[in-house]
Formats: sequence, C-alpha cells, structure tokens
Amino acid sequence: MRIKELSSIVFVLILVAINLWGQGTQGGLVGTIRDEKGAEIFGAKVRVANVGTGLQRETTTAGNGLYRALALPTGTYEVTAEAQGFATTTVKDIEIGVDQTRTLDLALRVSARAETVTVQANADLTQTENSQTGRSHR
Repeated sequence: MRIKELSSIVFVLILVAINLWGQGTQGGLVGTIRDEKGAEIFGAKVRVANVGTGLQRETTTAGNGLYRALALPTGTYEVTAEAQGFATTTVKDIEIGVDQTRTLDLALRVSARAETVTVQANADLTQTENSQTGRSHR
C-alpha cells in the first residue's frame, strides 16, 4: 500500500512540475520591414529595447523582410528599424505581455540623408495567439 501512495504522490508532483515549466514570463515581437511602396527590405537592422530594464536585442531582416525578437521579458519596448538609404524609424511604447507574440510591421521612408522618424505607439498590436487585430505603423 505504501508504494502505491508514494507512486501517486510522485506522479502528481511530476504533473505539477511540467505544468509550471510550461508557463513562461516572456513574449516576443515579429514583423516585416518594407519600403513605402510595399517592397520587403532585406538586411534592415531592427533593435528592440526594454525601456524599464535597458535590455536590448538586435536582429536583421531576412530576404522577405521578416524579423523576429523572441524570448523577451514582459515590459514596455521601443523598436528601431534602419537600413541604408532609408530614414531610421522608431516606435515607442510597445507592450509585451506574458506569452504574447506581437506583430509590428514597419514601412521605412527613402531618404538620401540621415533622418529619424519616431512613432508613439499607444495602439493595440496584433495578438497572434488569439487573432486580435492591431495597427501597422507606416
């Protein structure tokens, strides 16, 4: 009888541990960087910075203009995208919550000189886990 009780307790503890392990405190940000005409920009540098902690992640867009910044701790972020021949664009106040992967698409303006465009983002972004719609910053 003791072995059955001990086995049941171990089994319950394993289930609890697996459940806790699956719950994360991180989120992510994905999107596409395009020019004003809608063409994807390859090799654009995207920097994602947590305003509260100073944590920064940098990534580069793929051939189809896609970028991904995953495993981001929850918090408020600022996203900056830049590419040669384009004005640097910054979007502020991007909220990343627990287990949320947000979508933020950006359109960069062609610019022959160094130029920065800043967008204040108080809008809801796309919540990819439950199909909520958001806004695209262009």
